[in-house]
Amino acid sequence: LVPVDVEVLPDGGDVGSDPELAVLGVNAAGLVQVVVRDSVSGALVGSANFGTQFTEDLDLEVVGSDVGVLGTRPSDGLVRVQVRTLANVVVGTVTYGVKFTGVDLEVVGSDVAVLGSRLTDGAVRAQTRTVANTLVKQVNFGLTYTGVELEVFGSDLGVMGVRTDNVVRT
Repeated sequence: LVPVDVEVLPDGGDVGSDPELAVLGVNAAGLVQVVVRDSVSGALVGSANFGTQFTEDLDLEVVGSDVGVLGTRPSDGLVRVQVRTLANVVVGTVTYGVKFTGVDLEVVGSDVAVLGSRLTDGAVRAQTRTVANTLVKQVNFGLTYTGVELEVFGSDLGVMGVRTDNVVRT
């Protein structure tokens, strides 16, 4: 497994209160996986497989006791977040449109927010959606910024980015 991202999950109920570590990676066959292990013993807690189609722009977030993975399908630029349990059961699949590059993924309560950049002109957009794929909020940041990082402030979305004239703003 070639690691891409790591997140900390709350203790899954085993002995003690040490957190679990979730590692997002791609195996030798091109399968995107999240493997979760106990942070002290290294014992396998669970894993989830996210397929072989959404392999670019990967990002991992903890969604309650589940894991969500952002990925872009190289064939058409479709950006997707899929949330799975550690028993590999799909909780929800969220799509953010074609011709975008996924930049960042954040959790907003039980919803997911994605920052993306449109491939045709670089316009930056953030969307919050439920895990049932219902749009909650969309914020268009336009062409002024290149999105770097998405942050959540309550129910509001903020982007730290670099202006096209290379001035850093938040």
